[in-house]
Amino acid sequence: MFDTPPASAITATDSVTVIDPGAVVNHILDINQDFTVQVNFQLDGANVQFLGGEWTVSVYASGLTLLFSAKIAEGKTDVVPTDGHPYQLDLKVTPLGLLPEGVYQLTIVITNQNPKGGPDTEMAGFNQGSVIDIREP
Repeated sequence: MFDTPPASAITATDSVTVIDPGAVVNHILDINQDFTVQVNFQLDGANVQFLGGEWTVSVYASGLTLLFSAKIAEGKTDVVPTDGHPYQLDLKVTPLGLLPEGVYQLTIVITNQNPKGGPDTEMAGFNQGSVIDIREP
């Protein structure tokens, strides 16, 4: 879900996929092995051409079986001011030392900074729902 200024006439789609070290979509992950959170999003509409700056994609894990929450990955990419341009960020997560064993719900937050490194604009995307289980092997 993307929140855009009402007059912007911009719509968006997004998806999130969790990929294990064997390049398989998986939600049960070994605490000793890195995994990837792949975030895809696309903005559509005539006013996309007026966007600039960069996107910041942040991944948060909130414990469902324990009281723990943390930002686990972040990446940036330049805005391409073209209607329908697909973005894909593959964000590596190293759970060992970052996430205790447990079940987590992932939340993805996508923000726009214009100019690069500047303040957030009045636009943000949110994806909440992927659940992962971090386990000892």
